[in-house]
Amino acid sequence: MIQVKNLTITHRRDLRTILNDFSLVLREGDKVALIGEEGNGKSTLLKLIHDPALVEDYAEYTGEIIRNGVRTGYLAQELSGEQKKMSVYQFCAGREAFYERTPGELKRIAGRLGFPADFFYLERPVGTLSGGEKVRLQIAGILMEQPDVFLKPKPVLLYPFPSPPLSMCFWLASLSQTPASRWSVFHTTRHFWSMWRTGSCTWSR
Repeated sequence: MIQVKNLTITHRRDLRTILNDFSLVLREGDKVALIGEEGNGKSTLLKLIHDPALVEDYAEYTGEIIRNGVRTGYLAQELSGEQKKMSVYQFCAGREAFYERTPGELKRIAGRLGFPADFFYLERPVGTLSGGEKVRLQIAGILMEQPDVFLKPKPVLLYPFPSPPLSMCFWLASLSQTPASRWSVFHTTRHFWSMWRTGSCTWSR
C-alpha cells in the first residue's frame, strides 16, 4: 500500500503550486486514473512517488509519501539523450534485475513484447528503435524488476498490442509475475474516457 498525505508540489522557477493538499491511498490491486489538464502536476506526482530525485531540479514538495516497501515501476514519457545513445544491451544491463532473471525468463519477456529472443543483447542503438519499440523496451525493463505498482504518466499506444487503458492494464499484468487482481496500476490522462475503476479513482483539480 502506498499512502500520499497532504502533498503540495510547488514549481521552483515561478513558485507556482501545481498540486495542492493531495491525498491518496493506493491499495493492492487498485487501478487508478488521475484526470486533469496538462500542467496540473499529474506526471510530477507519479515521478515523485517513484523517485523524488526525478523532480528535485524543478519542483519541491511538502507532505508525506509512505511507500511501505512497495516496489514501483515507472514508464518515462521520453528517454534521455544518454539512454538513446546506449545499445539495447547497455540499456538492459544497466538494471540490476537484468542479471537476476534467468535466460528463460528474459526470453519469455521478450517474446510477449514481440521481440526476438536475443533482443536484449543487441548492440543496436536505442535511439534507432521506433517509438513503440522504445516504449516496449522500457516496459521490458520494468517487468524484469517485477514491481508491485506500475506508474504510467499517460495512455500509451503499443500497436499491435492493447491500447485502451483497461485492456492495457490486464495485458501488462499478464506479463508480470503478479496476478492481474493484485498488480496496481496508476496512470494519468486528460480524457475522461481513459479512466477505469476496479478499486479506486481520483481526479486532479
